[in-house]
Amino acid sequence: MDDDVLTDGSAVFNYRSYMNPRESKIKSLWPWAEPEDVPLRISISGVAGTGKRKLAKSLSRKLDIPAISGIPRTVGDMGGLLNKRADLSDEFMIFMAQFWEQQEYSEYVSAGSLIDLVAHIDYLFGQSTDLKNKSAAHAAANVINMIASNAYTVYFYLPFRNKPKPDGVRSVDEKYLREIDRLTRFYLDAFDIDYFPLDGTHSENSELAMSYMEDFSLLDDRDL
Repeated sequence: MDDDVLTDGSAVFNYRSYMNPRESKIKSLWPWAEPEDVPLRISISGVAGTGKRKLAKSLSRKLDIPAISGIPRTVGDMGGLLNKRADLSDEFMIFMAQFWEQQEYSEYVSAGSLIDLVAHIDYLFGQSTDLKNKSAAHAAANVINMIASNAYTVYFYLPFRNKPKPDGVRSVDEKYLREIDRLTRFYLDAFDIDYFPLDGTHSENSELAMSYMEDFSLLDDRDL
């Protein structure tokens, strides 16, 4: 390497890598030679109240793989702030827990994912007038884009339809939820992710998700 080629870490804060052409594509179903080689690492994205947790538990039982669920609740139980009250340390705790759980298992279905997390970070800090927070939000999006390229193999998206019932954890602010939903779709598209939308009842969504994976021969060697 030439002596005058210096990297100081500033790039991650100053530009959005996912908005530029990239040589590598999202690692969804395509890089594996055979469908049976594809690990089931399932991301379910969507705002609060869309049924992510219920769907994750259903697919977990059917596929006999772990379900990752309830991470924001866990952070809230430890004193972290959620939704519009969160700060960067709260979002970083959610990131660390999500990333940890995803490294623990070779296969899983995750109710909520790093895609949802970057949508929340963008909402809170992406347009901030504070340079530190805005730069941190840009960096988070770039890093999550890089991780998401290898973290998940199947992506499902549950669109916002109705605000959830109050439970002391989830936000019921409809304007906020619709903006998070918009940002979730923005990042799914910006990260060039092949995702499958599910907009039916819980039982319909569960069957559609299984049918999608069957159509791609992802379940052929499983004793279901």
